[in-house]
Amino acid sequence: MLTHINDARDRVGRTHPEASERGLREALMDARLFVGPRGGRIATGVLRDATHWDDVVAQLGFEHLRRHDLRHTGLT
Repeated sequence: MLTHINDARDRVGRTHPEASERGLREALMDARLFVGPRGGRIATGVLRDATHWDDVVAQLGFEHLRRHDLRHTGLT
């Protein structure tokens, strides 16, 4: 996790080189902690492929299970 935080700090520093310390902190709060392979938003397909989701749920016999269902379970 610390690596992702440091990477986010580096990205913010590169994109806001003239910002004050406060400006950098604010920009970091808006930055994505986890990014896709090209540095942007993580797309659903990228996540599905990286986790082998379809194969895992098929092996478990839970083909109806969606990643979003796990979010609901985690929140309860």
